[in-house]
Amino acid sequence: MRIILTTKINGMKGKTADTENLREAGKRIRLVIFDFDKTLCDLFAMCREEHARVKCNIVHMLRGCGIDMQSEDPSYEDIFDTIRFSHALPAMKKTELIEKTGNMLSELEETAFASAVFYDDAKDVFKDMDSLGLMIGIVSNNDERCIKRLIEGFYGQNNIFVTDRNNLHPEKLKPSPHMLNVAMREFGIKPDETVMVGDSGCDIKAAENAGCMFIGIIRDKDSPGIFKPGTITIKKLPDLKKAIRKAEKKQQEIQQKQQKQNNKWMFWKGRKTHGKEKR
Repeated sequence: MRIILTTKINGMKGKTADTENLREAGKRIRLVIFDFDKTLCDLFAMCREEHARVKCNIVHMLRGCGIDMQSEDPSYEDIFDTIRFSHALPAMKKTELIEKTGNMLSELEETAFASAVFYDDAKDVFKDMDSLGLMIGIVSNNDERCIKRLIEGFYGQNNIFVTDRNNLHPEKLKPSPHMLNVAMREFGIKPDETVMVGDSGCDIKAAENAGCMFIGIIRDKDSPGIFKPGTITIKKLPDLKKAIRKAEKKQQEIQQKQQKQNNKWMFWKGRKTHGKEKR
């Protein structure tokens, strides 16, 4: 039940200093995948109480079906995180439950659409990424129709690739790497050329599971506690350019370390083979 929206934006013809700086690092990041809610837009800004009520109802429905959620964080990161547990149900029960929860979520998202608020710092982020020659993707759990209308209204972008959230496979929700993999395949980009920008623990885990770099955005006062030590973070989207350079450098260091380990392994393998031949 997860959506991926990816919008392809052609890079500017003229080379900028930022583009050159990125390319100096060698194998640079080529694809930036954004989370939607709480990263670019506060989707449920004006309907918090309704959001909490629907989430509680879904949790109650899941527990009523016999799903053990006691060992999980009782706060549940977002409303869609709860639905992920329904994959443990038998097929018939799962289909019935997903139909009910799907209707509840659609109604909630339709209500949220009218009052959704984009963050002020999100206005130029696509242009900033475009100036670096980077491809852009948006990854969200939310309804594709809702996001497409919001994106088109705010950014004027309508060339959006959409992969529907699959209601029959809630196990593909974050932190599954499934949708990130779909996006990378669509663009023909490898994980080590991709960075995800998000605000939640599920975003972090999804990026890790997909083998991507991650940049965290701090939107709430409690957000810093979500991110692991060493995670690259930003407080506003205009800082993303610098953060991408840091991510690029970090990726390069990882690759260099892996190369050294490979060289060391090949050296000792060669010595061992040479010793056998000598005997």
